[in-house]
This record gives sequence, C-alpha cells and structure tokens, in this order.
Amino acid sequence: MDVDIQAKHTDAVEAIKTAVTDSSVVRYYDVNRDVTIECDSSKVGLRATLLQEGQPVSFASSALTTTEQRYAQIEKECLAIVYACQKFNHFILGRNVVTFH
Repeated sequence: MDVDIQAKHTDAVEAIKTAVTDSSVVRYYDVNRDVTIECDSSKVGLRATLLQEGQPVSFASSALTTTEQRYAQIEKECLAIVYACQKFNHFILGRNVVTFH
C-alpha cells in the first residue's frame, strides 16, 4: 500500500512540475511591461511570484529558520516581501513595483 501511495505522490509532483513550466503558464520577462510581485508566508515557509499581465515569470520559495518560525505572522509577511525583493532584484531594480501579500 505504501509503495502505491508513494507512486501516486511522485506522479502528482511530476504533473505539477510539468504544469508550472508549461509555456502557456510561464511567460518570458518583458522589460517594457509592469511588474507585480505576489508573496505570502506560512508557518514554515515563504513564497513569491513575479508576474507580468497576470502571468508568472518566475517563482521563488524558502523555508523559514527555527527562529523565523517564531516571528509574529505580520513579521513573516514583511519578511516575505523583503525576500521577494531580494530574490527578484535584477527584475525590479529601478522600477515601480506593486506587491500583494
């Protein structure tokens, strides 16, 4: 039974990887278009997405350290914004950026 569940999980992860990297989902970065960053935090991690015209250009995620996991939720949200700006620095340097968290 465990082998069957593990195989299903492996298949699901591979399907997600394929869907996320599909050219209809991810677009190329265009220096002439506006940039939006969506970021969020959870109990154990951070995630960020760089968007143009509502379509993702790049994804980023990071696990929180033990100390960061003890931050208040509002501090984790701020940390997610800082993380996203550092991760996507080469895309946003010198530009106006809208963030959603």
